[in-house]
Amino acid sequence: MSTADTSRNGGTGSALLIAVAILLALAALMPTTMFWDRDEAFYARTAVEMLETGNYLVPHFNGDVFAHKPPLIYWLMAGSMAVFGENEFAARFISAPATAATAFLLFLIGRRMFGTAAGFWAMLLYPSSLLVAYLGATAMLDATLIGFICLAMWAYIELVYDGTRPKTMALVFGIAIALSMLTKGPVGPAVVIPAVAISWLLLDTTQRPAFKTMVLFALSSIGGLGLFLLWAVPANMMSGGELYEAGVGIHIVGRFLQPMEGHGGSGLLGYIATLPVYVPVILIGVSPWIMHLPAAARDVFSGSLGSRVDRIVLLSWFAPAFVIFSLAATKLPHYVAPVFPALALTVAAFLVQTGPIGKQVWLRIGASAYLVFTLALAVAVVGLGVIGLGGLGWGMTALIGVLIAGFAVAIFRLQWNGEIKAATRLTLATVFPVLAVLQWVVVPQAETALKVTKTLAEIVSATRAGHSPVHTVSYREPSLIFYLGLPHDEIIDLLPTNEEARREILSGPDEKIIIALANQVEAIQNLVGEGRLETVGRVSGYNTNSGGEFQSVVVLKVKAKQDR
Repeated sequence: MSTADTSRNGGTGSALLIAVAILLALAALMPTTMFWDRDEAFYARTAVEMLETGNYLVPHFNGDVFAHKPPLIYWLMAGSMAVFGENEFAARFISAPATAATAFLLFLIGRRMFGTAAGFWAMLLYPSSLLVAYLGATAMLDATLIGFICLAMWAYIELVYDGTRPKTMALVFGIAIALSMLTKGPVGPAVVIPAVAISWLLLDTTQRPAFKTMVLFALSSIGGLGLFLLWAVPANMMSGGELYEAGVGIHIVGRFLQPMEGHGGSGLLGYIATLPVYVPVILIGVSPWIMHLPAAARDVFSGSLGSRVDRIVLLSWFAPAFVIFSLAATKLPHYVAPVFPALALTVAAFLVQTGPIGKQVWLRIGASAYLVFTLALAVAVVGLGVIGLGGLGWGMTALIGVLIAGFAVAIFRLQWNGEIKAATRLTLATVFPVLAVLQWVVVPQAETALKVTKTLAEIVSATRAGHSPVHTVSYREPSLIFYLGLPHDEIIDLLPTNEEARREILSGPDEKIIIALANQVEAIQNLVGEGRLETVGRVSGYNTNSGGEFQSVVVLKVKAKQDR
């Protein structure tokens, strides 16, 4: 099946304007909420400590070496904080231009593969997917990583479809590999290298780049590894080997071989049970474009979408990465996000096809899945108001829910009747306004019942005298460390579990602040002694980072001993 637009040039200026609009739309979603994911606070605080210490080589969090990820995301966040201050918006900002740049690269890729119209569709579909929009408005590193993955894939795809600038494309490819490794270690190469190698092997000899050109790309990849090692080797030496031991041994090999922090099934049966978990993640994360995905996937596998080269490139981008992420024992929704650009391109190609659009049943399956998902979202919004979470009123949430449901039904009817472009345009017109209402109205209200660390930090700051040490007991959310904003050399200690060690710290003569779960207060009182422990604040909420567990957290002040 051919595409409707065979143009492979033009539209660059308009695409750049759309990319700016995407950047601004995502940036507008950032400043209204506290940190939700623990990684947001980990990365933000690490960037703060880089700024304070001037040590940009070895990342630190709360005074300790932070070996979770390489430094590029912290460098970028630190630069943003130097401009916007040490706050949520500054930490999140880099994700917006990263997502906008990715969308522009998808325009270039889509234009090269399927024509200008497909390029525009791809760059609009990608950032309006639920998971992508979330990552594009949070202080996570995935938006940046995907940008470098797309840059590498663009260089390779240019080689496949044009082939006139092999040296330039090889250079771009190597730089993209290096930047992806500085963002998230081997994840970038683990997506790109299999995609390139498998597609090259599957392409006919008359269609694929020359072997000597691929050798050039391989050498460029090795050069990218070398650039990464220019940071990794001296940084690892400065950390006493901790960056390699923890960064590679735990956060790469360990996460692949066994579930960490409860993110994955335990035991062999648990591992097998979670193998298909990314299927629903993709179906939900790609929404609202789940409406097109079944029909687009059907056209790929039936051989009616684009050319054989197009289908090989798309499947080689998606399938190996999907398999690798599925085989890993530790699973989180954003891990699979690097396959979303390939999905956006697939749906974009589907939208510009000429001739029959395939069996109506696949459109209706997508339409039904879209309706179920969107109505569930509407019901959830109304439900938040009904239970009064965070002071949300049922009237306001009912209005928002009715509007979401009304648009969902209208879009569903268009899709059901085969008016796919009309359904797509209406969806694009409503998706960011809906996200804005949720982010500006619903989430800030709801999070007052869910996020307690900023309030705890305010209580501690109002109570703490001078440089009194701060300790935590059975509660140590990274966002608490960020919001407290203590100097880098005033770390927040987690009290040891050994009772005698605790007694020695707590019975010392100086004033100290203790942040503890309410069920720990009596034990702390017994260790401190009579007359010295004062409760200065209590905050309760449902901790979304601990499976929604309801926690009551208390701020205690251990008074200084009085001289007699």
